[in-house]
Amino acid sequence: MLKFCSLWLCVSLLFTQCAPRFLNQTYQPPTEYEAFKQRACLERPQQVYVFHAGEPLDFRYERLGKIHYDGVSAYNGIKAEHFVRYKAHQQCANGVIITNHDIREVPLEYDTLGNGIDFQTHAFITAIAINIDTDSNFIAKNGYDSHAALFRTIENQTERIRNPEPDPGRDFLNFMVGVGLLTLLIIPAMEAEEVD
Repeated sequence: MLKFCSLWLCVSLLFTQCAPRFLNQTYQPPTEYEAFKQRACLERPQQVYVFHAGEPLDFRYERLGKIHYDGVSAYNGIKAEHFVRYKAHQQCANGVIITNHDIREVPLEYDTLGNGIDFQTHAFITAIAINIDTDSNFIAKNGYDSHAALFRTIENQTERIRNPEPDPGRDFLNFMVGVGLLTLLIIPAMEAEEVD
């Protein structure tokens, strides 16, 4: 029985060491995209214009897909709207029309009665990704400002979440705890076998 418990503990320690790395590799940002049509993307735009439903849209554009954002309203200085812009950029859209933007307090923890006790501000955004015909009239009216730095920042943040830098101190501590627990379980098991 003691051998079985030792083996179970060893396997458990192995999985607790591997699980965080696996979870980080499967991280997905809180933005989803639903394509209306497929099209070739030769070069991603460096500028993504943002418009809101109800604004006059006096320019030609093509609807490419729908973007859904459900996540924190800001993360390390990056606003939810920036994530929507970034998703449009990934889909080769140079504009978005935000059709719904709702901000709510979402409970993170609950008390014993089920009432929220710790809250986080979440944004829920729905937008239409569009490809704008950016002729000279459009540029004269709406300007041009590259978002390349913003897109790089979001890519870097996402990469850091997916693949955090190793923490040698934490890894060594985990290793030592594992060795200590194994020693505490294996030595008594070996002594018990010698007695038999």
